[in-house]
Amino acid sequence: MKASIVVPTFNGAETIGRCLEAVFAQRAPFPFDVLVIDSGSTDDTLAIAARFRVRIRQIDCRDFDHGDTRNLGVLLTDGDVIAFLVQDAWPASTDWLRALVACFDAPDVAGAYCRVLPRPEARLLARRAAELDLAYSTERRVTRITDRAAWAALAPDARRVFVDFNDIASALRRSAWQRLPFARTAFGEDLLWARSALEAGHAIVFEPAAAVHHSHEYEPGAMRRRARIDAWFNRVHLGRVNVAGRRAAARLAIHLVRGDLAALRADGLQPGPRDLVRSLRHRWALADGFRQGGLTTERRPTPRAVPREKLRVLQVVHGLPPASLAGTEVFTAGLSRELARRGHDVAVLHPAPGIDELVEDDDEGLRVFRFGPATSDVGADECRPDALRAFVDTLARFRPDVVHFQHLIHLSPRLPRAARKAGIPSIVTLADYWFRCRRVQLLRADGRPCAGPPPGALACAACLSGRTAGPGLRTLSALAAVPVRAWAKRAGSGSGSGPRRELLAGLVRRQAAIADGLAAASFVISPSHFVRERALEAGLAPDRVVVCDYGFERAWATAVPAMAARAPEGPLRVGFTGSLVAHKGLTVLARAVRRLGDPRVELHVHGDASGSPEAAAIAAEVRALVPAARLHGRFDPSQRAAVFAGLDVLVVPSVWFENSPLAVHEAFLARRPVLVSDLGGLRELVADGRGGLRFRAGDADDLAAVLRRLLDEPGLGPRLAAAAPPVKDVAECAAEMEVKYRQAIGLLAAEAGT
Repeated sequence: MKASIVVPTFNGAETIGRCLEAVFAQRAPFPFDVLVIDSGSTDDTLAIAARFRVRIRQIDCRDFDHGDTRNLGVLLTDGDVIAFLVQDAWPASTDWLRALVACFDAPDVAGAYCRVLPRPEARLLARRAAELDLAYSTERRVTRITDRAAWAALAPDARRVFVDFNDIASALRRSAWQRLPFARTAFGEDLLWARSALEAGHAIVFEPAAAVHHSHEYEPGAMRRRARIDAWFNRVHLGRVNVAGRRAAARLAIHLVRGDLAALRADGLQPGPRDLVRSLRHRWALADGFRQGGLTTERRPTPRAVPREKLRVLQVVHGLPPASLAGTEVFTAGLSRELARRGHDVAVLHPAPGIDELVEDDDEGLRVFRFGPATSDVGADECRPDALRAFVDTLARFRPDVVHFQHLIHLSPRLPRAARKAGIPSIVTLADYWFRCRRVQLLRADGRPCAGPPPGALACAACLSGRTAGPGLRTLSALAAVPVRAWAKRAGSGSGSGPRRELLAGLVRRQAAIADGLAAASFVISPSHFVRERALEAGLAPDRVVVCDYGFERAWATAVPAMAARAPEGPLRVGFTGSLVAHKGLTVLARAVRRLGDPRVELHVHGDASGSPEAAAIAAEVRALVPAARLHGRFDPSQRAAVFAGLDVLVVPSVWFENSPLAVHEAFLARRPVLVSDLGGLRELVADGRGGLRFRAGDADDLAAVLRRLLDEPGLGPRLAAAAPPVKDVAECAAEMEVKYRQAIGLLAAEAGT
């Protein structure tokens, strides 16, 4: 038996040292390790934690979620039992961990939680809050559902007591978590997990012998907010109304005030007017917060456990290597193979040329369904009947537990709705802006990025007609959104109303189909915060859009030799990898190299110059600007090590809002610095000095100045590369996706009542 302890932190310098001291004082007859997951502390939390034998994982504060952050903690540890602490709780004895882990000697126990004592220095109200909580009890409890009918008949108040579980200090069995990860939620992940575990036939233990110190000195405002959230959760998930009406709130407040005054007298103190006023303010805030939170009429199901250890996963994408070597296709292939390596049954569905009907074959051990061919117009309505038929047929043949749409371009936005209709949950990844821009790249007719909220169908139609929509038209388009949608619904398709009107109607229908498709998915994955913000602007619900960057195979990078400082007169090998399309900005790089006019600069272009007329034209322009440029053509992923070994710096000069391009991650893995445009997700990946440098998008002079720095400072490149952020392994990415798949399956099963 091994235990792992996970401690989420954020600006916890005041208490994290006390917490970890008590953790490492534990007398456990088994090994244990400690992981700290920090979500952007700006105080001394990390410095204090680093004094102890802990591993530290840092995440963006925007990515913190009470459920998913704890899921990440399980993924990053290997204990048979995983214990959770909060940063301001600490074990009350050296036997805390031993007593907690001993609960799992019973094979049906999935989780256990601890007695919570107030801090020794806690004042009256904080002490009373701890003493009134269910986790203050001295009586050991083992909870199981032995009578399903009795469980179903429990009143909401009794049900809340029955499912009690407290993540202030708790533990769970890894094998139970694998079938039932925490729900993604802003509150109550512990109660949701406990209820689901109990309904799946597990037991939950409250172990008072494992005790921790924890309490808060809340002011009335904070107390009201906490109570409101607590009551909302009870109402939404348990059907429980904590406090019904102002009179009930007043009665509760008076009852609590009387208890406070009695507690003071029991301490040998005589309550005064100030004590009474303080108690009244806090207790009314608590009681009225409970009342306010219970006013919601929203209801949410409790996720179900997934009984199967191995899943059947269908990946849907618009292409696969070797025919398609862009980022999404390469990532999908890598993720699919990693999921298969982990024991899951994985298949991939994608369009392919030269096929008239759905065919199934084997691609190096990967089950692949193909139908033909992809459409050439990426901006069409894309409600392809043949794609829908192929998808439904694949569902019938493969019978997946979950579908992951890596992209819906060239396919149909109706596919997620079709999956839900078949009772199969789905997840959609937003690899670009196809979901809100018919041009896909969020570029206007004049080539400039289209920033801000979606402008509306009128402005988009003008853009697609070659005109740039000014502020006036964008405002009018937003104001006219509702009547335009109503008109488009009446007009229908092929109404013969003229090309401009049909374009407008098609845009409205397209966006409606996409919105419905995304609404049918359980989760929407964004590889960057920038794309997530664009998704929220388009109306997606914040709790369903999850930021999860790509994961990568890393073994190939070990073959790339470490980067050494250049000799002052030696060559600077500047590289570009990717598609030769205008929005990738290769000509910006070529102009920068030309303006430098330094013979030491070598330009190496790795991309297919013959793939399209646009690519050929861009290649010709590069040769005209930099006659000595070396155009190597496209390369297979197996050649990545050789490509990066021949570069001193990679440049990503995109003039569109890149998401999280694979080229940047690959450069980090190869220990090569990256120069990037200061747009979109590139700003998140590369901070100046951390893996590379940024320059103004489309500005060849600014890029030339940054390249000049690399020429003038031979040691700069290696320093930048050494400071690159870590790159997620494809195995970790696959493990994260497993969690999302199980969450999606459990949610849909709960919604369906199965």
